[in-house]
Amino acid sequence: MFLKLLRIVGAVVAAIVVAMVLLIAVELFSAIVHPFPPDFAGTEAAICEHVARYPQWVLAAIVPMWAATAWVSTWLAGWLGGRGPAMGVAVLLMAAVLCNLSMLPYPLWFKIVQPIAIVIALVYAYSLSTPRSLNATQQAATIEGGIKDSERTD
Repeated sequence: MFLKLLRIVGAVVAAIVVAMVLLIAVELFSAIVHPFPPDFAGTEAAICEHVARYPQWVLAAIVPMWAATAWVSTWLAGWLGGRGPAMGVAVLLMAAVLCNLSMLPYPLWFKIVQPIAIVIALVYAYSLSTPRSLNATQQAATIEGGIKDSERTD
């Protein structure tokens, strides 16, 4: 029981760490192609003004980057810990995206497209989330619906 709990917590932590690393990479890309102005004050108003001036192509490039981040993180949580951790990470990432979109003045198209892309990535990653400890026979049976979660040997 303790090992299972440790595995679940480890899967979530690993997935969140990977998500953070990938999000920092996206932010670095953003800082390179749309840097802050020299007189940037770092206030909420200055951040909102900076976001409002994002070139459309940068936002279009960020959509698949965020979606890939969500996919990789959710898949990793599922691979390491199963569908429970994958669902937990997916919910956390979706909440973070919605919070970001609600706080900053992104264009309407981005506020519509970004959550759709994230949901597609999350659903696809969740559908692939099978714990890595299952052997090939168990994985095949799970995919075909032959083994219930309660019958797994992990």
